[in-house]
Amino acid sequence: MSKYEEWCEKVIDNMRPQTIAQYHIKKWLDDNFVEGCARLEYTDKDTAKVMDVVGDVMYVEYKNGEVRECQAEKEMCR
Repeated sequence: MSKYEEWCEKVIDNMRPQTIAQYHIKKWLDDNFVEGCARLEYTDKDTAKVMDVVGDVMYVEYKNGEVRECQAEKEMCR
């Protein structure tokens, strides 16, 4: 397997939800963004980084049954 294929596999695996909280974050992204306009990168079991097509970034977390925006990276989400 080439390094590019390994990289692609790693990216795809990071896009798949591994926890229930990540599933809810993915569903929220799918419900609120046009397909292909935002990229999701999980940063922890219940947080993620969302990047749009113009390069803007926001951090979200799943807490108390809802997905909400964080003010900054993971350390600030709590």
